[in-house]
Amino acid sequence: MIGSDRPRAFALALVVASLASLGAAPRTAWADDSAAAAEVLFQDAKRLFEAGDYAHACPKLEDSQRLDPGMGTLYRLGECYEKVGRTASAWAAFREVAATASRTGQTARADDAKRRADALEPVLARLELVVAAPDTPGLVVKRGATELGRGVWSTPVPVDPGEAVVVASAPGRRPHQVVVRAAPSTVARVEIPALEVVPPSATIERAPPAEAPRPFWSTQRTLAVVAGAAGVVGVGIGTAFGVVSMGKGSDAEADGHCDAANVCDDVGLGLRRDAIAAGNVSTIAFAFGGVLLAGGAVLWFTAPKATPTTRVGLAPRAGGLGLVMEMP
Repeated sequence: MIGSDRPRAFALALVVASLASLGAAPRTAWADDSAAAAEVLFQDAKRLFEAGDYAHACPKLEDSQRLDPGMGTLYRLGECYEKVGRTASAWAAFREVAATASRTGQTARADDAKRRADALEPVLARLELVVAAPDTPGLVVKRGATELGRGVWSTPVPVDPGEAVVVASAPGRRPHQVVVRAAPSTVARVEIPALEVVPPSATIERAPPAEAPRPFWSTQRTLAVVAGAAGVVGVGIGTAFGVVSMGKGSDAEADGHCDAANVCDDVGLGLRRDAIAAGNVSTIAFAFGGVLLAGGAVLWFTAPKATPTTRVGLAPRAGGLGLVMEMP
């Protein structure tokens, strides 16, 4: 038994190892693909940068940095931001490069990035939020799509120059919106007032939609009339064949074709057969006619009543005619 378990255990281990390698391979391949894509983007952005096409170079550098972060890419991205006038973004990129280079002992790069950041600081546009009611539950302030957290309230923070929309919102409050334009070397001060409480909307009970007027001749009443008419026809047919049946029976007995013992000649037998056939038709016709009459009556008396309508007319009054209006 022990010898037979060894091949099974070896096979199981081989399967587990194979599955583990399959799980690891895609991650390694994806990492390699990300680095390759980042390098292609960086080289393309570098070519655009050197050609002076900064507007197209910056997005490629952003994607390259996102796929494979690196100090060199971030430094070049800071240069690109500076070229397109996004001074706050450039300043932040240079400061991050300086901090990372300083931690890794790359003194020359750290000094250069710090110098670039220091040169931008005097021309930075800044935004200062003055929040009148900072303790408002759920208060959120955004500049464009970027949320400005409570930590930056009442502190002038660097922002890229240009026009942007600042929106303050909170649950149960009316949002406050203001358009602010940040200019280089200035502080744009934005005051956020206490947001107005929005009263809960009153519940309006709406009357149910008016029911469409029901005509007198509804489908059910029409079917009732049709069924009743068919029932009358059935009863009429039954009556007619009943009369024929009785007539045939009388003929068989009156002309002596059948005696008192019900012994009939050929003519009498024929008349008897005709009487029986007519009687059967009469019975069936009466049965169907009765059912249809009963059904028609049920349909008629259970049909929804027609919606009353307003009637307007003339009626005799003292001194002449008067207008009479009958309301439902």
